[in-house]
Amino acid sequence: MANSFLQNVAVNHRVIFDCHIERLAEPLTYVCSRYIRSVLYGLTTSFIRPKSKDPKVQTDNLEDLKGTRKSCIEESDRQKGDRMKVYIKPTTEVFYGSQSLKVPSLQNVPNMSVEERQNIMFGTLGLNAELIDTVSADPCTTYLIGVLRFWWTNAEPKVTENHLIAAIIGLILLHAEVFVEVMKRNPDANLLQERITPKSGPDVTSGPPQPWRSLQLYVHVQRLQEP
Repeated sequence: MANSFLQNVAVNHRVIFDCHIERLAEPLTYVCSRYIRSVLYGLTTSFIRPKSKDPKVQTDNLEDLKGTRKSCIEESDRQKGDRMKVYIKPTTEVFYGSQSLKVPSLQNVPNMSVEERQNIMFGTLGLNAELIDTVSADPCTTYLIGVLRFWWTNAEPKVTENHLIAAIIGLILLHAEVFVEVMKRNPDANLLQERITPKSGPDVTSGPPQPWRSLQLYVHVQRLQEP
């Protein structure tokens, strides 16, 4: 799915989304992540656009009313029950705190450092260095908090605290379920001790993330709700 999505963007400059079950009176669910897609469009296309003069990224000004597939990406949208096309301008720079970071072309990404890639991702999600310093040092947890904060900030209708709590509880249950399955296959007590003992760096080689990490998410996201 991801490959066909990027191929359509790079070659056809057009995206057709899978259908969702949703209320026609509400905005299309894909609108929430439009800014993230615009950064992906900037990665995968070679459109030449002037540098933005705005001091902040305007995530609500991505649509080009006079756009075409020569300079924008055509997305299938709807106005209530009526189908329509919108043309989204690729984002060529993101703001990570006070830094303006140029979105690289896809072929140049392998030449970038891990820190440079992470800063572009954090900037895309609306995070900055000051906020990141208050959360976990684990990059996976930071990304997850950034996604939850982006959802909280951009969703229409607005996300409520109950939605956020349900998402966190779901993550805890998913982690706990996989953890239990791992323990059933190998009930060695040393494995349990290894999984619950904090380590110096992110654990990416053995089993699922520790369930206790998800318990921190709600507190962190609550602290990051302010723009």
